[in-house]
Amino acid sequence: MDGDAVLARLVLLTEDDRTALLETLAGDAVRVLESRLHCTEAEKAAQAQALEAAAAAYAAYQLALVDAACAPDSLTAGDVRAEYKNNCARALEYYRACAAAVCGLSDGGFYFGGVRAWEG
Repeated sequence: MDGDAVLARLVLLTEDDRTALLETLAGDAVRVLESRLHCTEAEKAAQAQALEAAAAAYAAYQLALVDAACAPDSLTAGDVRAEYKNNCARALEYYRACAAAVCGLSDGGFYFGGVRAWEG
């Protein structure tokens, strides 16, 4: 997976200029998704763009979590109240949609598979 391509997609998704943070999140996303990928190198190469899109979406979700943790839910000054929107749910939904397009990507949840009987 091309880390630079993931970073470029992440910048497009988030329109964020915190370069060091985005580089870190993109690198982490590449490592996380590669550890969850169970396919051959040929299959991985064939779906490289979908995998990069999923990694960028995962990094965008992580960025939304970081931003949500650092921002207050709302701010009140006299009669004026400002509420901040939380993009975490939408970012997670987008990541899940991108991840579903990648064949062989596990989510760490339940796995159901068949086992062949040994004939001896």
